[in-house]
Amino acid sequence: MGEKKQFLALPPLVPGAGDILITKVWRDTDATKTGRRIVAGQALFSRMYRGSMRSEHAAVCSRRGRICEALPDTNGVEEANIDFDESLVVFRSDDLPLRTEIGRVASLLARNTPQSSGVSPAYSEARAKRSVTKMRYLGRGGRRFLTELYVLAYGPENDPVALSLKERMGTQPVIRPTFCSEFACACLELASLKIMGRPCLNVDPRAISPKAFEALLRRSGRFARGRAVYETEAERRAYEDAF
Repeated sequence: MGEKKQFLALPPLVPGAGDILITKVWRDTDATKTGRRIVAGQALFSRMYRGSMRSEHAAVCSRRGRICEALPDTNGVEEANIDFDESLVVFRSDDLPLRTEIGRVASLLARNTPQSSGVSPAYSEARAKRSVTKMRYLGRGGRRFLTELYVLAYGPENDPVALSLKERMGTQPVIRPTFCSEFACACLELASLKIMGRPCLNVDPRAISPKAFEALLRRSGRFARGRAVYETEAERRAYEDAF
């Protein structure tokens, strides 16, 4: 069965807070130039089993009908409406507290949400290009990256763990540019650190392309998978009227 048929055969899921969304680009999709480059780069350089080169974008659902995502040609990480015209695979954690925290930390790092921490990374296409050739092992650099992001997201004045991490670092954390799957993966790992005291996937988010992220989520065995749909017919009509 072709990948698009496999996607259409997935059970329908209404995206909710903390769900991770992977956008698929098919042969007949009118993709952006950046999207086409991502697909081509993954086809050439990524060998991740159970991930697809057609996984072009990753985002986190922050609340019903809304996602937080890192996109080029924007102000960085922002909250936006879910585009149901796209082919979206929903990955839903089977751990409710973790799922809730994934949505929360995404909102903390987006610049235009009520929960925004006031810290939002810019977008970096260069980092996205390098992700397919970087090592996914969570080494010293990756741990430093997650530590800085944890302190920035939760704030040492609000979170004792963030305060302890900042004191241990000895320097001010740096707001580094990001890209879509790095941001989504980092939200998952930060939420896991917050809830469970350890990263869920134990990988360096800086090395995670959309294809690699999809593969890791599928191989973890901790996420249900479905096809994004509207909750009601009225919601579908309201969305179409808005666009």
